[in-house]
Amino acid sequence: MMKRKKDGDELRRIVNRLSAEWQETAKSALGFLMIELRSKSVSVALQKMQEQYPELFTLPELRSALLEAAAAGYGIHLSQISIEEAEAWGKALDRAWTSDKMTLSKKLHGAAKEMRSAIVNTIRQQLKQNATWVQAARALYDGYNAGHVLNKQDIPDYLKVVRRATQGDFKQLRAAKIALDNICRLAHRGAPTKALRSAYGLVLKEALTGSEVALAKAVNVAMQEKSRYIADRIIRTELARAWGDGFMAGCMQDPDVVAIQWRLGSRHPVHDICDMYATADMFNLGPGIYPKDRTPPFPAHPHCLCRLSQVYIGEVDLTQMKNRTDEAGDTWLKGLTDWQRKHVLGIVGEKVWRKTGRWKENLRGYQGFHLYTARLSPIKKPDYGIILKDKALYGKAMANRTVISFTNRIPSLPLYGDPDSITDVFDTKIKALHQRRVYDSNGMALVDYDLTDHGRPEEHPKNGHKHLFNYRKNRPRGKGANLTDKDRVWNTDFSERSDK
Repeated sequence: MMKRKKDGDELRRIVNRLSAEWQETAKSALGFLMIELRSKSVSVALQKMQEQYPELFTLPELRSALLEAAAAGYGIHLSQISIEEAEAWGKALDRAWTSDKMTLSKKLHGAAKEMRSAIVNTIRQQLKQNATWVQAARALYDGYNAGHVLNKQDIPDYLKVVRRATQGDFKQLRAAKIALDNICRLAHRGAPTKALRSAYGLVLKEALTGSEVALAKAVNVAMQEKSRYIADRIIRTELARAWGDGFMAGCMQDPDVVAIQWRLGSRHPVHDICDMYATADMFNLGPGIYPKDRTPPFPAHPHCLCRLSQVYIGEVDLTQMKNRTDEAGDTWLKGLTDWQRKHVLGIVGEKVWRKTGRWKENLRGYQGFHLYTARLSPIKKPDYGIILKDKALYGKAMANRTVISFTNRIPSLPLYGDPDSITDVFDTKIKALHQRRVYDSNGMALVDYDLTDHGRPEEHPKNGHKHLFNYRKNRPRGKGANLTDKDRVWNTDFSERSDK
């Protein structure tokens, strides 16, 4: 079994990788689009860019990343899934899971249309603002040629046009203000025609060059902000759901997992339903803990990157479980500020809650707690612990084991080693084995055999004991357990210690 990285770290890594790849493509596409816009209409230029960079709109790497995320949630590496299982999972991950019943293919198509629309609308709006700016500057220049003189009271109106075209760019506004003030100063002093004409010409020139700069900024906003938001939304949300599908499929397959804990993501700037899921005690099992057949939908909303973790038998008392969602939700709402309550319930919903105590129908994103319907079917996990079942393989590992000796300070063994190998820690003082660590076929510690009680006899069985590793827990090394007859038969040297 692959060590499942804590709290969905692998999911964030996959999300960040895909997002970075999209941004890198967007940078190249942005330069290409600016060149095309010099000689072509917005629609034609965008079509050319789409032909040159189709991956910007179709996100072709997303499907393989979904499989990777699902495998990480399941607790294995993608390479451990057979071709047939990967194909079945791929088809399952394309199926609809949101209330709009849209498949992944339809969502990608819709996202591509949304991105194109965002780019076209942003550029066209900027071109319109640029045209107004240039037109205003040309009107000043043409007005001077017709004998009209700029008055100071005309300056604010012109600057409003510049502000709209440049999105309030301070440098451009300052340059326009200086140029206009210069015209008024020259006119007031009765400057020669040539100098005044030059000053008016500078205003027109700045409008023309400034429009180019403003357009470049608008294209950058369209690509790196608006389109990136759309791409990130589908990347994050779909990958989170795929990870959740894998996670829940693995939990449902594991009888030792009895509950799920919801944890807020490290970047959670807005107070929303996720805060309730993570902090409210809905089933009397503790804040954010849910029986695995009554879990919140995951992800809770677009861009949600909260984390889920398993709760095992013995870590929670299921006999105390009871449904107290109404009470817990009410308690959670009472702990919020007025602004936070209005944000999660809406203004009308907040009034209803104050009057009646009802919140479920108005809490944004709330869908109740149900048996999680994972789109993925369980797969046959590779048995990495085969070394503890195959005597010949164990004997071969014993014959080739690594021995680390110590006299005073006991060395710590690494968590990772060679696949299907054994490392011994040998006490040279008493000339006897101190500890044996067995590594599975994935190169991870599988079991420790300890022949002392670590100075804590009340916590460990007599005559040696073992610690099994479970990488789904935060502390994978389990508690001390009795050695079996098989353990002693396969490790005949255990009997050589005299101080057990």
